[in-house]
Amino acid sequence: MDRLCRELAIIDLDALRAAGMEDDVDNEEDTAILVAERIFLETWNRFAELDVLPRGLQLRQLVWDDGRVWIVEYLISRAHEGADGYYRRVFDVALPSQLAVTGQANLTGPDPNGQQVTYAPDYSFVPNRSVPGLQVPHGVVYDEWVTVVIEVMRSQPWRSVRPKVAMYRQLPGVQYMFCLKMSRQLNRWSYEFYDVGVAPNPSPHHAAPRHAFDLGAVPRVHDHFVHFDSRRVFGLPNNVPLPGGCQDAVVLDVVALARYVHHNFAPVRRGAQ
Repeated sequence: MDRLCRELAIIDLDALRAAGMEDDVDNEEDTAILVAERIFLETWNRFAELDVLPRGLQLRQLVWDDGRVWIVEYLISRAHEGADGYYRRVFDVALPSQLAVTGQANLTGPDPNGQQVTYAPDYSFVPNRSVPGLQVPHGVVYDEWVTVVIEVMRSQPWRSVRPKVAMYRQLPGVQYMFCLKMSRQLNRWSYEFYDVGVAPNPSPHHAAPRHAFDLGAVPRVHDHFVHFDSRRVFGLPNNVPLPGGCQDAVVLDVVALARYVHHNFAPVRRGAQ
């Protein structure tokens, strides 16, 4: 682990910041920085459990992939956090916040070789123990249970989120995963929605359909909505009523989210007055 910490101490983070903010492209151009190679999984997992990471980084900014450690999101921008705050409010309105434990937490699950790997998403949802009728999946420890996982990307390319998605979808009891990517100038948006709790469950390497839109061309009436069934989010059987004050589903209007982020956090382009 000492070698990984040393590599992080000398990495040129300014170069990554500059690469991530050059222009308004939303393709698979790779702006991630390779920190170190030949990092054993055991080493990565010990690193992931550190209370404080080097250079003020958060675990959600890093990915371990087949022995390589990458910084994939730097800096975590105001637009990134604006998107995070928007969908959190959507969940809080539909499902009273006192009935859930939400936020950023390390998650550990199987990698493609069946070994345990630790990652951190931008958001995870855990039903509160006090929810009437709560059913923790068989063999799952409550403190390790999540039902919803969300990843937000700006400079991060889709390629780099694949190892995390492959692990999350194998976590027992997870119902939904939502991955959202915005372009650097916040005009182009794409997302993938994984309904993990339905059978049959495809291979962990099978990507969900990707939906995309440009804010300048999206019609007034659109179909970019994502639905999270509230009973499944709470881990409740179909015959158990929802707690009072809960909506039947959490409905996220992805275009409304994008418009909010663009309106509040879009960078000023060069030459603009």
